[in-house]
Amino acid sequence: MKQNHFMLTGLVGAKPELKVSKNGNEYLSFSIAVNEKYKGKDGEEKEVVNWFQFVVFGDLAESLSKSLDKGKKVVVEGKMTKKMVQSDPKKYEVELQAKSVNILEKREKKEKASEESDDSDLFSEE
Repeated sequence: MKQNHFMLTGLVGAKPELKVSKNGNEYLSFSIAVNEKYKGKDGEEKEVVNWFQFVVFGDLAESLSKSLDKGKKVVVEGKMTKKMVQSDPKKYEVELQAKSVNILEKREKKEKASEESDDSDLFSEE
């Protein structure tokens, strides 16, 4: 049983950025918007958009940098880690590390609605 695991479905925000860390490792940074609907106290249906920022390392980062684009619907699975952002006084933030990204909707599908193809691409560390 996985104790530290998340799975979120949403739409990719801006074009993901492939970057290089201080120690020379490549990583990909991207965000997704997750819509949440609920009923307010007044009984009206409301919607809020939550944004989540992810980081991906290694070969997966490079593969995803070629495939992810703004507006694509994805399922992201991974784990949460604690990252120090300030040393004195110590300050941490939660970092969402993506271990698997399943692209549910291809851009070509929107452009060529009549074309029949597989509607998902799975990218994973494993």
